[in-house]
Amino acid sequence: MNKGVVIVRSIMVICLAVALGCALTSCVKKEKIKDDTFLISLLGKNIENLEIKNFLSSLKEEPEIFDVERRYGIRDPEGHIYYSFKKNGLSFLFEKEKLHTIFLYSEGHDGFKQYKGTIPGGISFSDDRSNTNKKLGLPSQSGGGGKVPKTLKPTINAIPIHDKWRFPRYSLHIQYYNDGKISLVSLFIEE
Repeated sequence: MNKGVVIVRSIMVICLAVALGCALTSCVKKEKIKDDTFLISLLGKNIENLEIKNFLSSLKEEPEIFDVERRYGIRDPEGHIYYSFKKNGLSFLFEKEKLHTIFLYSEGHDGFKQYKGTIPGGISFSDDRSNTNKKLGLPSQSGGGGKVPKTLKPTINAIPIHDKWRFPRYSLHIQYYNDGKISLVSLFIEE
């Protein structure tokens, strides 16, 4: 066999092995992330579910409840209700009485204390965007880029930098401050 053909075939085999290894690593990483926090298991459950009730009562904090329909006097067919636990650094969005989104806050974001529990993928609020990409892989979607001081809430003219990863049971959305540090993590069900 020609020496050139052997070299080309060898290179093709190596490339295939590297590509396969990357694909397998990606799958393993996503599978690992899928169930590494109790919070993910709560997504999609009814507000009356015993696990949700027990978890909310374990926070030992009276939630601020924000009902879109009652607050603004407008019809809300999705039935959006927010339960915010500012001292615990998290809030829950229920749609049609099912847990749709869990928000995990960094210190001071929207007046919340920092969430102290486990974040999927080994993410921590001290991570920056580069570290989250190393831990989670490349995001499914990215956006934003407006200048948002830590002291101001985002406005329509200042969309924070954010990344989103889609997993089999949920999606993970991370929003960043201008310095690249994490400001908000959201776990939610894609519809």
